[in-house]
Amino acid sequence: MKIGYRILTALIAVLLAAYVGYQFYTVNNARIRTEMALAYTAYDKVPAQSYFIRREQIIYSSADGYRNYNLTDGGKVAKGGVIAEIYLSERAASAKAQAARLEEEIKQTEELIEQSSAQADLEVLGGELSKSFISLLDRVDAGDFAGIQDVKSEIYGYMNRRQMVTGDPSGYSARLDSLRAEKESLASQSGECLERIVTPSSGYFIREADGFESLVEPGDISELTPERILSLQAGMDLDSDRVIGKLVEDYEWHIACVTDFAAASGFSRGQEYTLKLNAATLDELPATVAEVKTYGADEDALVIFKCDQMNSELAGMRSRLIDIVKNAFSGIRVNSRAVRFMDDVRGVYLVKGAETRFCPVEVLYTGDGYVICGQAEPSENGLHLFDEIIVEGKDLYDGKIVR
Repeated sequence: MKIGYRILTALIAVLLAAYVGYQFYTVNNARIRTEMALAYTAYDKVPAQSYFIRREQIIYSSADGYRNYNLTDGGKVAKGGVIAEIYLSERAASAKAQAARLEEEIKQTEELIEQSSAQADLEVLGGELSKSFISLLDRVDAGDFAGIQDVKSEIYGYMNRRQMVTGDPSGYSARLDSLRAEKESLASQSGECLERIVTPSSGYFIREADGFESLVEPGDISELTPERILSLQAGMDLDSDRVIGKLVEDYEWHIACVTDFAAASGFSRGQEYTLKLNAATLDELPATVAEVKTYGADEDALVIFKCDQMNSELAGMRSRLIDIVKNAFSGIRVNSRAVRFMDDVRGVYLVKGAETRFCPVEVLYTGDGYVICGQAEPSENGLHLFDEIIVEGKDLYDGKIVR
């Protein structure tokens, strides 16, 4: 009997020890899921259907034939500048285009030969080349495709000058003779130009027209309504065989945005905002409110912005869905499930070494499933970039061993 009692007591003790051990393991090795603290910018924005209003003029040709454009699409042109030339055959137009490219190369080569007699400083050339590469990146970022061609010519020029200084320059004279001979051969193939199209004013030249150019003009802004903007589904029929392109004449232009009454009521004339265009060359566009038109709580409203930035992509835009950014909040993005309260203080639990640490946070913005929190300075206590934030975990407290 005593033996059985001892066995039962020992068994109970083992089970009790196992249970206590299991509870200790569960509490101290609770499963947690973490996310890294990363920088993020959230936008308080208003979606709007927009319509781009510019002072535009369609350019026509009067002669039938093949076109040779003298400008890149989206290029700037002065009043009286030659936009394009019309030739009788496609071969003639192509020969003219090739001759123009050769003429530019001839000029560059002549300049190189002239400069080769002077002693060039390689360090200076290297510095100028670096500046040109930076300028090229700036123009790519701005979508200034016409300017890209100019900078590209500069880069080629500096590279060739460097080659002449470090190598044998005699080959450039032979190259110049070859270019001149090729140009003369092409000149005989181009034939007579049937028509030269010149610009009536300065501006940006776009090779395509959409038929909307005269439907809404800057002078019509005071009469615009949301209904009219939304009804603009098709442009005017154009004689596409005669259309050379269009000229965007003014650098100040407008964007009419259709939104709801509540959103429009928050805008005032003269306020500056950022428009997110979701465009390839210009994602964000600064703009100023020119006019706000509301018609009632249940009616569409119209907010008209004026802008003074322009590039080739903007010059070709007509209608698109954009976002009007009212505020931007930059900080650290935190999963909403990570936000907890300790003694009425809002914060998150971080993994520091092997244990948890409660970190108070300042919530700047609340989004869908996340919040944007302020980022502490490196020398301060608080939430920092790349901290390990606990998103899931049970029975968390300050100082709990989790690893």
